[in-house]
Amino acid sequence: MGVTFEQSEYRGYEALVFEIDTRKVILVRPNKEMGHRRLVMKTEYFDAFPDLQIEMLERGYHLTCVENRSRWGTDEDCRTKAEVVRFLHEHFSLYPRVITVGMSCGGFHAVNFASLYPELQSFLYLDAPLLSFLSYPYGMGEIARNEQVIEEITKAYGFDLPHALAYNRQPIHRLQALTDARLPVALVYGDADQRVSCRENALILKEFYEKAGAPIRTWCKPGCDHHPHGPIGFMDEVIDYIEENML
Repeated sequence: MGVTFEQSEYRGYEALVFEIDTRKVILVRPNKEMGHRRLVMKTEYFDAFPDLQIEMLERGYHLTCVENRSRWGTDEDCRTKAEVVRFLHEHFSLYPRVITVGMSCGGFHAVNFASLYPELQSFLYLDAPLLSFLSYPYGMGEIARNEQVIEEITKAYGFDLPHALAYNRQPIHRLQALTDARLPVALVYGDADQRVSCRENALILKEFYEKAGAPIRTWCKPGCDHHPHGPIGFMDEVIDYIEENML
C-alpha cells in the first residue's frame, strides 16, 4: 500500500496526516511514548470535547481519527476504520486492538465497529451515545423529530421511514456481539439529555450489559444535557477503569 505522509501537529503534539481508501487519517503521537504503544480512536467529531483524548496523549497513548463518509456508522465506514487499525499496527507497531472514544453519533460508529471487528477492539468509551436513529432523529420516543438530520440518514443508508423501521442492524441491535466478546465499556451520560434520550439509548446498553454480566461501569451526570461531553470531574476514574479493563 503506497501511503504518503504529511507532517502536521495537533494541540502541540506531532501528527501525521495521510489517506487510506481516499479518507483522511490523522495519527497523533504522544510526547512520551509508553511501552504498551496503545491507540485511541476518536470515531467522530475529532476535536470536539477533546479533554479525554488529550489526557490520554499526555499518558503516552497514540490518537487517531478516520474521516467518515457520514456520521451514521455505516458498515463501509467501519471497514475503513478496520483497515486503518491494521495499517497502524503493521507500519507503526501499535497495539492491534484500539480504544474507541464515541461521543453522540460517535457512539453509533463505535458500537457498530466493535460488533463487526471485536478482535480489533480493546475498550469502548461511550459518551451520551446514540444507538438508534428511531430515537433521534426520527423522534419515535422522547425527542422531537428532526427533518434535516433525517435527510442525512436517507443519504447515508438510502432508505425512507418504512425501511428505517425494519432495519435491524443499528447499534441497539448489535449489543449481543459486544457482550459475547466481553468488550469492556465506560459509559457516561447526562440524565437531562434533550437530544439523545438516555432512557432510549445509554440506559438500554447499561441494562443489556448488566444482564449479560459483561464488564461495564457507568457515570451519570445529574442535570446534564447532551453537551458538554466528557468525564467532567471524574477523568482519573474513567482512565483508571480503562487501563484496568482494556483487552
